[in-house]
Amino acid sequence: MITKLSGNNLLVDNFGLGNAIGVIENGELTNFLIDPKNEETFYVPDTILIAKIERRISNKGSYFVGLPNKKKGFLLSKKNYQLGQLAIVIAKSYHELGKPQKFSDKLKVTSKYFIVTEGRKEIFFSKKSNICNFSSELHNFLKNELHKHSHENSVIVRGQAQHTNEKKLKTEFKRVLDKFLSIKVKKVMKEEIVFRAPLSLERFCQDYDLEKFKVIQKNGIFESHGIWESVQEYNSGRIEIGNFSYLIYEQTAAIFSVDVNSGNDSKVSNGELNLLACRYIVRIIRILGIGGKIVIDFIPSDVSFKFKIKNELINFFESDPIKTMVYGWTKMGNFEIERARYKVPLSKII
Repeated sequence: MITKLSGNNLLVDNFGLGNAIGVIENGELTNFLIDPKNEETFYVPDTILIAKIERRISNKGSYFVGLPNKKKGFLLSKKNYQLGQLAIVIAKSYHELGKPQKFSDKLKVTSKYFIVTEGRKEIFFSKKSNICNFSSELHNFLKNELHKHSHENSVIVRGQAQHTNEKKLKTEFKRVLDKFLSIKVKKVMKEEIVFRAPLSLERFCQDYDLEKFKVIQKNGIFESHGIWESVQEYNSGRIEIGNFSYLIYEQTAAIFSVDVNSGNDSKVSNGELNLLACRYIVRIIRILGIGGKIVIDFIPSDVSFKFKIKNELINFFESDPIKTMVYGWTKMGNFEIERARYKVPLSKII
């Protein structure tokens, strides 16, 4: 149980390569980020490094590569590499223990306001950033900066940018673009790390508005406020949601499944229990770092509640920086969601 906290808090404790972060809203754990213990098992997502091509997988556009940590990686690519060639690659977010970590050679560098990636010198605006909120002067500035260089790079303007003055945006864009270009022109000499990706605290600052939270950073704060106990409860595969009802959930090779189970309280309808379950399901997905296909088996309820349930989940994920598609009900009566694999699943770290 979370103790002695009210309002919106960001608790930061020491862990692994950096920190563990608990988002506490009105005394409840609603999100969780954690850094890996070390780089011996896998690299932090978006880490850019030089890998050595060791073996090609026939007709699949993929390779086994050697990594700086002496492990093997799996590179997905449309390029034609030769055996023994060195390649600059970026670590993907999802990693299955016991299998080589996945990499891509489509590089990117992310900041709070921009994502610079390989492309055709185009400017894109994320769904959460409205092009109408930016001046033509800023648009021309971004375009001119991209065309100053011979490399083919594009930029995505993130939603957070529309709340920032344009002078600051120009400075930030030049910094991120220069960092990206320095990686692109890096002399490839040996297997090594080229760019260390942001750890959990910096990543949170990139993706969320920190002003909404009271930040408390202290070694041992998770223990004193019961955060680890709450994390373990969510990581157990079963959680009570009130009215004697509970959720059972597990990750399989193909999907993350959630089963909503009703209790014995006849005063609460199935539809109301399903709506209550939505709040906990969103927390489970965020805290456990779930990505990919998510299938929910709700308790049978009236059609009117099915619309409410879909709208409830859409509203929960609307402000989420991680791309989440709420598809809704299938013909078999299940509810489907698909979420980008942005975080390493908690089960892979603790």
